[in-house]
Amino acid sequence: MLSKKKKRKMISKFIKFITENPDTCYWDYDDILNYNSEGARPFGTYKGKVIIGKENNTHFDMGNYTFSRYDLINSGRMWTLEKIISFWDLDQKTTLEIIIKQLNRTIVEDDLDFEINKEWKIEVFNRYDNSEELYNLFD
Repeated sequence: MLSKKKKRKMISKFIKFITENPDTCYWDYDDILNYNSEGARPFGTYKGKVIIGKENNTHFDMGNYTFSRYDLINSGRMWTLEKIISFWDLDQKTTLEIIIKQLNRTIVEDDLDFEINKEWKIEVFNRYDNSEELYNLFD
């Protein structure tokens, strides 16, 4: 098991390891969260604008926008009830902290009833043994 310091270093230094398929998240060993689980929301950045979709929707249908998730950068899914975030991809020029600030700004602008804070976890794909692990987002 990695120490908090090593986890934080891995998340910030090897950001490519936090990208995988956020349609499902294996949470609490017994539960599987899906793209259509209660509280699941797609998100991504399109032409500089951070967009958060409606609950239980796909990236294809995010409110007033219709596009493929491949049109987005910094895209993924968040499960707001479980406070978990997962990414398809991350722009290597943007830090995770900036992305979270942008998401929180959009949450306020869209008048959504949650915020991403220290209680949240991030899903990390362990490519060495093909497992998924959850780490505290702000540790």
